[in-house]
Amino acid sequence: MPNSSPLGIALFALTGMGNSALRSLVDAKLPVKLLVTREEKGAFPYYACDPVMDLATQLNVPIQFELPSPEALRKQGIDTLICATFHKILGESLTSIAKLAINVHPGAIPSNKGASPIFWSLARGADSTAITIQRLAKKIDSGEVYCAKKIRILEDDTQGSLRKRIDERAGTLLAEKLWGIYSGKIQATDPGIEGEETLRKFDPGTDCNLTGDEPDFDQRARACLPWPGVRLGGHLITDIAELRRIVPLRNGAKLRL
Repeated sequence: MPNSSPLGIALFALTGMGNSALRSLVDAKLPVKLLVTREEKGAFPYYACDPVMDLATQLNVPIQFELPSPEALRKQGIDTLICATFHKILGESLTSIAKLAINVHPGAIPSNKGASPIFWSLARGADSTAITIQRLAKKIDSGEVYCAKKIRILEDDTQGSLRKRIDERAGTLLAEKLWGIYSGKIQATDPGIEGEETLRKFDPGTDCNLTGDEPDFDQRARACLPWPGVRLGGHLITDIAELRRIVPLRNGAKLRL
């Protein structure tokens, strides 16, 4: 195997983007030696997607639910760590043993650093977002940026539809760029995060409990679809068709329940 290729990859990922990342890496003949994920309690809530651990089983990729030790990674010949929507922060004891440790972030950096970037892109009415591949750093989403791909936000996008499009394209971008990043052909640059706000994790109980009178209601409502849904006057709205039927905001009509 050429020196520009990782010797072994540990993918730290959850269902959704994790599926796309794992499939794309394996299809590109890149050596994924371990998937670190979590056991999900239910179905993926944003779009139809099998658990990433099921995909790993099909692809004969070993699965682990706890963070591995540095010694375990060394024994497996792993020199590349990739996070693709992971729920834990990898400590320096892990990242320091890797030749390359990167994060695939489903948002633009620095404007969408932090938790729930897809929710906030929609809720704030952005017309585009991005997939960003960056160096893993001590502070969340603060690492230098290797590359980014702009993603247009469509008029009727929900968190589910936008997340699916981002996840699918993230896997492709990762597989296309990993060789160049690992070999040093693609250099990281400072994203200029100093002073930028870190987004909080959205709260399903408060952020999606709306009245219909909010000036930014439409974008905030779409950010809550299909999960957890929009709570509106005792109704729970979970898809865009129902939202458009009940709340025809675009023509200025009154709220109909």
